[in-house]
Amino acid sequence: NTSSIGTQLMGLTQMALEVEKDVRHATGINNASISIGNAVLNFIAVNCEDIKNQKILFIGAGKMMGKVAPHFSNLNVANKAVINRTYDKALALAERIKANALNFDELPKIINDYSIIIACCSSNKPLL
Repeated sequence: NTSSIGTQLMGLTQMALEVEKDVRHATGINNASISIGNAVLNFIAVNCEDIKNQKILFIGAGKMMGKVAPHFSNLNVANKAVINRTYDKALALAERIKANALNFDELPKIINDYSIIIACCSSNKPLL
């Protein structure tokens, strides 16, 4: 709409959109679908030499962890566990990703047993 941004700015906006379209096409930047879960899994795979002997603890079982943790369902590691304030939610997510569910009050006792900790939770108090 030229009345709201002016004729010159409208032309500049159209040129910027064309350049953006050309860049997306030339670079293929839209061809890669990276989710946060995939990014975390890739980071661990690149930075962890002996993945099979690792123990992974997922802290939280809410909406965000529900998107991150399934990327680890087929990962062959020594142990995977989910811990959450609500045990039933931990159990449901643990079943989805082939892991163990733990009671939240166990966290201080077991946290040092895990070499990789992924936390997605909201809390008014520090957990770690």
